[in-house]
Amino acid sequence: MRRARILRGFTLVELLIVMLIIGVLVGILVPTLGQAMHTVRKGKTRRLIKNLELGLEAYQKDFGEYPPSQYENTYPRTGREKLVFHLRGPRGTGWGVGAAGALPDGIRARRTRTYGPYYDTDAEQMRYARVDGAETRPVAFLDFFEPPGDILYFRVPANDSRETRDLWRDNNFTYEVGRWEADTEGRYNYARYNPQPGDPAGGEDEYFNDCVVAFEKSSTSEHTRYHSDKYLLISPGPDGRYGAIRRTEDGDVEPAPRVRGSYDDITNWR
Repeated sequence: MRRARILRGFTLVELLIVMLIIGVLVGILVPTLGQAMHTVRKGKTRRLIKNLELGLEAYQKDFGEYPPSQYENTYPRTGREKLVFHLRGPRGTGWGVGAAGALPDGIRARRTRTYGPYYDTDAEQMRYARVDGAETRPVAFLDFFEPPGDILYFRVPANDSRETRDLWRDNNFTYEVGRWEADTEGRYNYARYNPQPGDPAGGEDEYFNDCVVAFEKSSTSEHTRYHSDKYLLISPGPDGRYGAIRRTEDGDVEPAPRVRGSYDDITNWR
């Protein structure tokens, strides 16, 4: 009798109860798994930035200075391109012997030894682009979010003695991220913002400077840097936008001061 009951399967009520239990479990587990993935990606991006720091420090130890970041008219043009180029070398095999004797511009060192590569990664963790309509080359290291964002790089001018400096003006930040430049997902990066008349934010760079706490020589926790202050590495974070953002009443996204918006960028500064 018992065997016959097992063979006839579930009743409709039993099946509905099982489906309800499964639905409840899915409702509990999906957000948890999503948060776990977010934590993993954030941790991997922080480790990536730390490894890039180690590469930059090794590069500086060998060559006496950090890679440049100013915009130029030929490849590598921007700071993010130069970060890839200088840490990997022109062939991805370092400098000196690893680059057929080539050394970074302006560097005097022995061409008979190999320098680097100072950071190496899989092709999937770099973004490629056609340079001058010809050869495809790596132009950025990518973070671990979905979709991945470019790691930007800015070097602090070595001869700067002022307490505060407008980093973005000297490093041509507009070439890194256009004022209203959308990525492949249609998201806009708000690193620079041209405020409307009467906007209390002030100048064009106010929002982004507020987010990264640019060069404030302060002892307060708000402005404490926990890694090198000689350069800035920055991932746009989970939202894919550099700087803080907020949602308007219409549901649109716009740039915002950090204290009034959400800020999820990941940098080698606080």
